[in-house]
Amino acid sequence: MGLHYETLFEVETIHTYFGPHPSAEFEIEPTPACAVVLLDHGLLFRKTAYGFCVLYECTTDGTGAAIPRRPLSDGPRFSFSVRAKNAYLVSFSALPLSGPEKGIFSLTNLTGNLRDGTYLLAADTTTPYVTGNDLVELRSMSFQYGVGGDGRAHTIRVMEGTGHVASEATIGPSAHPVGYNVNLINRKTGQYTIEVDDTEELRFYADDFLFRQRPFAVIDIFLGPEAPPGFSPVNPDGRATKKRYTVMIGRRNLFWRYLVALKYRTGVGPETMSITHPDPAVSFARGETRQAPDGTTIVPFVSGSELPLQSQAIPGITLQKNGNGSGSFSVENLPNASYENVVPDPETGRVYSDVYVYI
Repeated sequence: MGLHYETLFEVETIHTYFGPHPSAEFEIEPTPACAVVLLDHGLLFRKTAYGFCVLYECTTDGTGAAIPRRPLSDGPRFSFSVRAKNAYLVSFSALPLSGPEKGIFSLTNLTGNLRDGTYLLAADTTTPYVTGNDLVELRSMSFQYGVGGDGRAHTIRVMEGTGHVASEATIGPSAHPVGYNVNLINRKTGQYTIEVDDTEELRFYADDFLFRQRPFAVIDIFLGPEAPPGFSPVNPDGRATKKRYTVMIGRRNLFWRYLVALKYRTGVGPETMSITHPDPAVSFARGETRQAPDGTTIVPFVSGSELPLQSQAIPGITLQKNGNGSGSFSVENLPNASYENVVPDPETGRVYSDVYVYI
């Protein structure tokens, strides 16, 4: 019957830019409010190589099963701030390049996303990856929201992420937008929605601490009945059942665009050059030549399809100048596309990574 600690739940992070294995791309900490909840329940937060875990103090019964020393059946919720170590994280991730000015990825075990035995914290159950569906606005616990202005009365409703009504009011009629005071100061932090006339207009995460810090994401783990069956690390009888949750982010696929600058070999004809890839299925098409501001000729070569960004470089990509005799040359092992030079094209919807090659 000795006291000891067992794992209540753990969260691991995987980013396929680095491969299919867990990766250490984030700094994760409990929010100040979560730190209080952990202390009240005698729980310990511990960082791991690829995420974190929460431990509970327990004893064992006659069968050797672990019994929490302090009850967990009151259904607490735990929130964790997730910061990206790399400022270019979104650039090499399969995530929206644009979104709310103050956005945050809200990840939770309320999604019921179970794939191949893995408990995923992303909203889209058709994929294992975090997507734009997880991106919401980040707001303070009190703010103004404009309603109406069309001369009609409107019903505004603020809903908690668990489906409960936080506040409701009828606004107007008014010929000008009316500012409705969304006041959640006396409520829990977390995800909310604003509905106007039963139509959702805004999904947001309310938390004053996170609003000031503006992290990449927040992770919410619910232990109570809000969690879908089997997704809580605590059974209805209060016994713990260890859970491992996974946050998986996919690598970005985009068009690789080599910009060959004829800085020194000014006499080379663009039509005599080509770029080859070690995979014969990957091709590069020469685009329209243009002039840089300093007069240098730029010859673009664009991949025929989207290629993934990845941490492990692909050797063998070669720039070849075709021709006979001394006029021919090649530049082997061209640099791979980089997440530091990601360029979206709003007209075509394509996303490029530009690689400059000076010859």
